[in-house]
Amino acid sequence: MALDETGERSIPVRILFDTESQQSYVTENLCNKLRLKPVKREKLSLNTFGENRYKTQKCDRVNLQLQKPGISETVDISALKFPVICSALPSKVTIHDYSHLHDLEFAENFDNDVHDTIDVLIGSDHYWDIITSKGIRADTGPTAVNSKFGWVLSGPVIDSSSSGNSVASYLCISGAPRTIESNDEIVSVLRRFWETDSIGIQNDQDVPEEKLMKNKIVNPVFKDDENHYEVSLPWKEDYLPSSNNHRLCETRLKTLHYKLKNESSLLSDYHQIIKDQELKGVIERVNQ
Repeated sequence: MALDETGERSIPVRILFDTESQQSYVTENLCNKLRLKPVKREKLSLNTFGENRYKTQKCDRVNLQLQKPGISETVDISALKFPVICSALPSKVTIHDYSHLHDLEFAENFDNDVHDTIDVLIGSDHYWDIITSKGIRADTGPTAVNSKFGWVLSGPVIDSSSSGNSVASYLCISGAPRTIESNDEIVSVLRRFWETDSIGIQNDQDVPEEKLMKNKIVNPVFKDDENHYEVSLPWKEDYLPSSNNHRLCETRLKTLHYKLKNESSLLSDYHQIIKDQELKGVIERVNQ
């Protein structure tokens, strides 16, 4: 169930989980039904399967809530609005064919022999806000993964309507295009990134003398008390960080805990390293 920010309007939705996507998305149809208001506008570069060109498109970012019917707990997500996430996917799965799926409460009703459209795509930014660390696997059949909305399936299933296994793939590929526009924003950023000036390497004769003198003042080389040489990092001026990467760090931390859930000793070692670095002054706590 999807709700607007106030919780006044709600509508049943079908969710697709994709850990390879860095962003979460919702359809324009869902946004219109919930009357979601955009909080900001962002630019995307899209390259679909089988294409050698990419296009840029501006998308609105919206906030909404996800909730399991009958449960008061909600999950707040921020997602990009997009016309269509993917084609309709079949929801018919014969649970009785897989013994390891018996007696599980699923988030979706697999008895409906219909092809439903996907309303919400949950990427890695909100994946671990919904998925728990518990999973059930077998030698054959899909893997059941527990979530705050019930069990969800991941992996191949046998399509009883066909002669064998049926796998549907929906891909959106982002990469270097063969044909590009010289005035494209992403191209300009990549060009600046690979220019040697961006990493502080440039011929002296190409740099104004006043800039060289300024760099020597800002980035002096000196010896510390232990007779070690130190030099300041070559910071660019008038550039402020656009993000503190809190969401990225939080997602990686949750992924680490999931991978080390059965390795308590290794997880303890990770914790001890962080504590030692804090005691030695290598890192420090940041105020909330």
